[in-house]
Amino acid sequence: MKRIAITACPYSATRYTSLLLGKLGLDVGHEQYGADGIVSWQHIHMSKADFITEGFDSGMVLAHQVRHPLMVISTLRQIHIGYKHPDTKRNLWAFIKEITEAMRTEWNIADETAPQDKVNDPLIWMRLWYWWNKVGIEKADWFYRIEDLPSKWPRFLDKLDVERVDMPEIGKTINRKKTRKILSWDDLYAVHPGLTLDILDLASKFGYNQEPTEYLADEFYEFPEQIELSQELLCQK
Repeated sequence: MKRIAITACPYSATRYTSLLLGKLGLDVGHEQYGADGIVSWQHIHMSKADFITEGFDSGMVLAHQVRHPLMVISTLRQIHIGYKHPDTKRNLWAFIKEITEAMRTEWNIADETAPQDKVNDPLIWMRLWYWWNKVGIEKADWFYRIEDLPSKWPRFLDKLDVERVDMPEIGKTINRKKTRKILSWDDLYAVHPGLTLDILDLASKFGYNQEPTEYLADEFYEFPEQIELSQELLCQK
């Protein structure tokens, strides 16, 4: 089996995915390395070469996991500035700023895209979803939508070079904050029209319709037949 690295934007269900893989008997850590790999948003800035320097072999799998932007942005804006990550015990807000700064330097992103100190400002999290996912798909071999896992599970295991088994049963509310309000596209447009259009464009390239499905609902979006990105799709028609 190939060693696995899965990256994502914060609050894209990385803990859920690591628990799923753990149910298969794999030692895939959440935000920290396991013997079989890692699922982590904190490693979003790392390329295959970076993971290899951390001990992965050249045949490793590097995938990127995405979640609907409205769900991610709506959840992130509720983060308390003093909140510490449950696994790493690091200040989540400070670490997000640290990683964003590293990406900003590498990608020559304008200074204004770095998070400021208004943690509940939707603009911060709009920029984060857009740039972190752009970075993730550029570095990964392929990407997938977390909402598709139940319907694409066998193919997902194939892509990870893992033997096909039934999908484990795990609660849908793992590490899920109680979202008080799901922001609409109109809400985002009122904050920053241009960035909202960029997010819509990237979301559509990921195959999302405008409105999010219920979290891991019974109906899932199908992958488009074509997508204007260089990376390979998880499931092609």
